[in-house]
Amino acid sequence: MTPGDLAADARWTSRGWIRIGPHAQIAHWAAAAREHAKPALDRAAWRAGGTWDVGLDALANDADGSIADSPFPWNVLPLSPVPLHRAQVSTLRPGYPQPDAAPDADAAAHRWRLNRDGAHLDGLIPEGLARRRHIREPHAWILGIPLTPCDPGASPLVVWEGSHLILRAALLAALAPYPPANWPGVDVTDAYQSARARVMAE
Repeated sequence: MTPGDLAADARWTSRGWIRIGPHAQIAHWAAAAREHAKPALDRAAWRAGGTWDVGLDALANDADGSIADSPFPWNVLPLSPVPLHRAQVSTLRPGYPQPDAAPDADAAAHRWRLNRDGAHLDGLIPEGLARRRHIREPHAWILGIPLTPCDPGASPLVVWEGSHLILRAALLAALAPYPPANWPGVDVTDAYQSARARVMAE
């Protein structure tokens, strides 16, 4: 299947995800990324009882996705090249997830991670004591590339099939009264939480 075939694949719209590879160019980039990601673990801020580091912006890739002398495999992906920020290197240890030991640890957040894989929509940033959500960092897509061998039960990236359709409809309804330029300032917490509850119920 060519990248053009992938881009036209109806599963993009019905399922919300598609599996790509294995491919030698992806594997080559992942091997280089793995070596450059290792130093980030020395700076890791372990959460979930010491079993998870979020690794935000941890990989020192260039804006074109390349790492060291390894080009990003754009030509085998159904994606048009765009400038990229530094990649996240999410790292798990055996036993993930464990509850945090801090006295103020959020037990509900641990249950959500344990039972729902910490399901969330990237780019909706909870702010303030009330943790109200706004679209501060909109994502066009998410690409997950494992840097280490993973068996089928490892689930390094989890997707709820069809959830994108439910969330898209809910957020568009909440944003409809406002021009797009004002969307980052719109509180979408209620619409998001209602849509997420529906996703989990289906």
